[in-house]
Amino acid sequence: MFNNVTEITNVIIDNKVVSGNIVLDMTMGNGNDTLYLSKKVGEKGKVYAFDIQSQAVKNTKKLLDENRINNAVLINDSHENVLNYVTDKVDFAVYNLGYLPGGDKKIVTKSSSSVKSIEYVLTVLNNDGIIVICAYVGHEGGMEEYKDILSFVSSLSKINFNVTKLEHTNRKPVSPKMIIIERIK
Repeated sequence: MFNNVTEITNVIIDNKVVSGNIVLDMTMGNGNDTLYLSKKVGEKGKVYAFDIQSQAVKNTKKLLDENRINNAVLINDSHENVLNYVTDKVDFAVYNLGYLPGGDKKIVTKSSSSVKSIEYVLTVLNNDGIIVICAYVGHEGGMEEYKDILSFVSSLSKINFNVTKLEHTNRKPVSPKMIIIERIK
């Protein structure tokens, strides 16, 4: 259950996301989280998935089509522009920060857009809503992005949010790290 950030994310999704929810995949990558979330929210729910790379959108569309999923809106844009597309209140959001698996490792998420995106998602997050941030820190700029996000979320009001950080303490310092934000008020 706790072998890696994907398994931990799925445990959270399984315990939080239900049919009819509106959820965000803020870095769609190859579409695995988009697919998982789409199945969880069902036909009454909706998934908004973002990625700056057209290849990620193509990969995700193919995966969704193969699984006959039609409740996802795929957006080829930066996650910092989330409020241009999402006006609904949302129940859950997930970020996998870093680069597109199997893609160009020089194209990576950046602190400035990631922090803005998280800040914006917090404005549309329902009470009891959760944001899961998986930070892959082994690439150039990855640790700095994680630290910038950690600095931002550490300043969130404890009256309104629970913020938790998770990392494997018996692994290399560059192993993926997680930040979980829960809106409580």
